[in-house]
Amino acid sequence: MPGDQVRARTRFRDVDGQLRRVEATAATKKAAEHALKTRLAERDDFTTGSGDLTAGSSFGQLVDVWLGDLDLEGRLAPSTRALYERNMRKLVLPAFEHFALREITVRRVDQFIKQLSATKSHSKARQARTVLSLALGLAVRYDALRENPVRDAARLPKAHTQAMALTVEQVNAIRTAVRSWRRGEGLSGPKPDGQLEQIIEAMLGTSARIGEVLAIRKCDVDATRSPATVRICGTIVSPAGKPTHRQSHPKTAKSTRTVSVPSFTAEALRERLVAVAEEDAEHLIFFSRNHATDHEQRASPPTGDARRGRDQWRHSALVPPYGRHRPGPGGRRGPGRRRGTRSATARIPGDVRVRNGRDWSPGYVDQGKPARRGDAAAPRHLEADVDIIFLIGRILFGALFLGSAMGHLTQTAAMAGYAASRGVPMAALATRATGVQIAVGGAMVILGVWGDLGAILLVAFLVATAFLMHPFWKESEAATKQMEMIQFNKDIALAGGALAFLWAFSQDVGLTLTGPLLF
Repeated sequence: MPGDQVRARTRFRDVDGQLRRVEATAATKKAAEHALKTRLAERDDFTTGSGDLTAGSSFGQLVDVWLGDLDLEGRLAPSTRALYERNMRKLVLPAFEHFALREITVRRVDQFIKQLSATKSHSKARQARTVLSLALGLAVRYDALRENPVRDAARLPKAHTQAMALTVEQVNAIRTAVRSWRRGEGLSGPKPDGQLEQIIEAMLGTSARIGEVLAIRKCDVDATRSPATVRICGTIVSPAGKPTHRQSHPKTAKSTRTVSVPSFTAEALRERLVAVAEEDAEHLIFFSRNHATDHEQRASPPTGDARRGRDQWRHSALVPPYGRHRPGPGGRRGPGRRRGTRSATARIPGDVRVRNGRDWSPGYVDQGKPARRGDAAAPRHLEADVDIIFLIGRILFGALFLGSAMGHLTQTAAMAGYAASRGVPMAALATRATGVQIAVGGAMVILGVWGDLGAILLVAFLVATAFLMHPFWKESEAATKQMEMIQFNKDIALAGGALAFLWAFSQDVGLTLTGPLLF
């Protein structure tokens, strides 16, 4: 070349598959070859098909393309998308805005994350790392970078956190504060309608987030079973610039779940079901006076112990010690959660067949003595009706104990822990033994196999459970004492019903497989 310049050139296959000539000049052959190699190394061979991003593009350009890509995919909830953009613009963009993508190295990313963790917080550093990794991952997919530098940066150490749960005293203080909130004289505006108290009971009993509780619909509550259940399958969201509405899934689509609730929550939900009895099944059970869903502000009690974080509410949930609890991937029992006091579950079998193995029926003559089937004092149609009614009653009564026995035998650990807390000796063995006891007793009552003995087994279980598990007279706190008294009275009432069955089986009833064993 003129001027004693040496030219080095080669052919290079570009990303579009075309061969192109690349050349460089220098004073010597060796210098020209070195210049050519440098040009090839620095060549923007990582370009998108549309030319949106290259290795020389600025990080700010990448952020704009990344946010557009998030909108194009549409997989994020609006609140999550807004959080990602806020973290990117406030935490990450100020540090990398003026860098070209090729200049964002592992060292720069590693130092940025560590400095953010030291100067702001571990949580902020984690959030910044997440959005930075997502954005640079898009640059890799667009061929603007060969690899994502965030992957090789040092991982943040896991922060040691301790879940905080409300104490019983704090829960009672919150309930007291809510019951008196804005109910004094001289306050303008309408008085509270009681929904705030019911929302709090629902949060305590379900361990759900405030938005998930406010999104519960009429069709999501099943108060006909014991214990009552609630399906958590949505949440209330307030996207920026858009009206508040119900989202068709909770925080994540996988966190849809059905949970059993304790008696105080079931009672609050039943009150709400009564309030929306005339509405359709999709109607929310919590709503404002104009049937809107603006409860989140109202569901924040204003003073004292009532002002608590939402996570504390979730960790303080009171759930049954046993029953039909079916969480999803986001619905496990959290640390610090307290157990409520509930009796065993009850499910009535859908198909129970009992054949009549004896020719006796309850009939009564003037002296009050039982009559045999066919006696003139016991009309056949009346005898048959009484037998059927008694069979239905046996099924309804005995099925309660079959469902409870299933809980004893399949959830022994949880129930044994609760029994041990009540001072029951050898709690695990006692739980299994009583499970077998009430399973046998309930089956004997339903089938009419030595029904009198089955009734005695149930009476023994109920009386022992009432006095050992629900000694309300030992409780000092009013709400707990009231709850235990209800459970005690329920067990004693069921024991009375079992005694009535004991007497009935001694009267040679019909539709049974055997006669009485003891009477």
